[in-house]
Amino acid sequence: MAHPMDSIRAWLAEKNPGVGEIPPDADLIENRLIDSLGFMEFIMLLESVTGRDLAVETMELSQFRTLAAIEKNFLPGTPDGPALS
Repeated sequence: MAHPMDSIRAWLAEKNPGVGEIPPDADLIENRLIDSLGFMEFIMLLESVTGRDLAVETMELSQFRTLAAIEKNFLPGTPDGPALS
């Protein structure tokens, strides 16, 4: 089974051909790796890989800005992710 971060990286690579390796601290929005049109598609991807609905209206944009922030906020069981409950 693929690691959730692999799916996220693959989606970003598909949307941004030629970008190469994305550092964990690269700002995905500022670097235009996720644009306003693709943001909802990205949220649906996150919901798919996490297996839960995300209440986007109550979240901060900073939770989505970097791969490190995504791992920390949404991927339990990863080194920097939330604790498993």
